[in-house]
Amino acid sequence: MGNQACVESSACGHRAPNEIVGTVSKQQSKPLEFVYGDPMQHEDSDDSDEGEEENSFQEDIPWYKIKELSQSDWDRMGRSLSAMGIRPGQEGYGDSHEGLTWHAKLMTDDFNDKRHCLPDGSLKPRRPIPQLFQQELYSSLVEHKGTKGTKWIVSGQLNGWPALVDLELKAITCKVRALTGPTIKRIWAAGEGAPPKKLPKATRLTVQQHSWSMTGWSKDSPGFVWWATMLRPKELGGPEVFHGTGMARSLEAMVGPASPWLKTMPVATKAHMIAHRYAKAKESTRDLLTYHAAVVLEWDHGKFCTLCELAYWNGLGGYGGKSNWIEERDAVPNALFEAMPDSMKAPWCSDKAEIRMIDMPVRNADELKAFMHKFSEHGDLPQEDQRFKAAELVCSCDVRVTFREQTAIFKYLINYMTREGAYREINRNCQTFAADFFGFLAGKGEGVPTDNKDGLKYFQPYHTYCRAQYKARPYLFLYDTDQ
Repeated sequence: MGNQACVESSACGHRAPNEIVGTVSKQQSKPLEFVYGDPMQHEDSDDSDEGEEENSFQEDIPWYKIKELSQSDWDRMGRSLSAMGIRPGQEGYGDSHEGLTWHAKLMTDDFNDKRHCLPDGSLKPRRPIPQLFQQELYSSLVEHKGTKGTKWIVSGQLNGWPALVDLELKAITCKVRALTGPTIKRIWAAGEGAPPKKLPKATRLTVQQHSWSMTGWSKDSPGFVWWATMLRPKELGGPEVFHGTGMARSLEAMVGPASPWLKTMPVATKAHMIAHRYAKAKESTRDLLTYHAAVVLEWDHGKFCTLCELAYWNGLGGYGGKSNWIEERDAVPNALFEAMPDSMKAPWCSDKAEIRMIDMPVRNADELKAFMHKFSEHGDLPQEDQRFKAAELVCSCDVRVTFREQTAIFKYLINYMTREGAYREINRNCQTFAADFFGFLAGKGEGVPTDNKDGLKYFQPYHTYCRAQYKARPYLFLYDTDQ
């Protein structure tokens, strides 16, 4: 599947290009670490990306391998000292780096390869695996002596990624050849004094974010769910992306009798499940089995609808905001990307999920179908500008849950994602989310219900391939995750 299709929208069926894996739940018992890539796929491996655009990604690289999270990891969740304005050298800086772990390629200063470098010899920014020259590393390192000992901070942005800022250096490794085959050698680890000044070629850094990064894009708004207010009027600041628990607080501040946008709290009235393949001039067998599914909500104000989809974690922040559900997807600058906070602009992860809510300039089912038709093979656009193939409004229902205000919808989705933030191609993808969410809102499934052992009927994923191992989990929307 093409990179663009993988990140823009979460696809399902045989393969769900936009979804993500990695349960981050309090019930787990072992330490968690996010590590992308095969340990043997190290810095001196081929890793060719010749011909790729500057911000493109290799979809065959697994971004994270997820272990488990202990209760003590959750207890250590601290505030981002960098975000508080605490800089290197100040008391407390670096004490909260217990979050997501990333790797970066460390290049020798004379490295110059067109696959990884710009014409002027500098490294291409915002690569899927961040990269930097050795001199860049040493000029950015800041020693911090805190309450937990000495730490070395890689100050500033890592390879131009706005979200990867002021990371703690945890280890330096390289790949070496042995009689038994390639192996990883640790050159330096945190707690062993200052990092060495001379390093071999093909070196890799291990760095770590602040502790809150395991639960959200900021400490004060946990939850890997975001909402793009693409139709918010200029009087309120124009388009902006809110995330986590901060979505409800922000919406409440924008609603009121004097508001130029929303006079009362929006209430969901109807839900529509949609599905489509990705527009390609020539489809492979896999492409023919790859469907993306989402749920579109109508509101009582009748001004716009909101699309809800499960997709790659950081899939749009790592891909310049190019969403299929934004009319001017390819505009420069990209309105969605500009509306995102820097903390969401990082390499995406193909086995960990986020839920996106994107306000669309459609008001009902007819206008939604017209939008999909415009960008499908049945519209007037040339093939290279098409986005959807075999697009379908699968079914519609009245929203029947008792609490259906938009703030309640936010809470349902945060509960769902926090209970399980994983992506699995077969049974935890955009189609299974759409089935869970649509069935939850409808209270009963029209379309393709199935009898289960308990005698109840549940709404099913769109494609038969996803139905085989589907287990309905609408209860995940209901329960607070801190209890």
